[in-house]
Amino acid sequence: MLLSRASVITFLTLSISAVAIASPKPWLSQTTSQNSNVDNNRSNQDVPKWIQRVNLTASQTQRMQTISNKYRGEISASSKALRQAQFELGQMLGGDANIDSLRQKHRQVEALKQKVGSLRFESLLEMREVLTTEQRRQVAQNLQNRVKRRKYRDSHFSEMQPPQR
Repeated sequence: MLLSRASVITFLTLSISAVAIASPKPWLSQTTSQNSNVDNNRSNQDVPKWIQRVNLTASQTQRMQTISNKYRGEISASSKALRQAQFELGQMLGGDANIDSLRQKHRQVEALKQKVGSLRFESLLEMREVLTTEQRRQVAQNLQNRVKRRKYRDSHFSEMQPPQR
């Protein structure tokens, strides 16, 4: 199935945003798998698994690692700040904080979520430019399959939950 460029970008944006919100770890975290097109002594520690599956060339792998390294520090620091702000908000909700303080903390959490999501999206856009048209299509298909599996798993998991009392 061929997707228009706008559809692919929209889908990738939503996918990355969902990962950014749901995952406490940056998606640019290190992996230990190796790419089949790269010498076996060299790992793709900095390239996300979902990108490795499209058989990158050695040159593409190097470019992906460079892009990942460019964003890693800021994504990590922003993610850490987000987790801390979320923790503080939770503590404030259980305490005696006034409504204005709670709203201010909530705005901080939302701003940090936006920052992490934007950083991840910008890195994705840079990585996207390294891929061929066919590789982009494969990445989009892989992400669609991942979303379908997650929906299937979530729908079956929710059926197994005991009813709320």
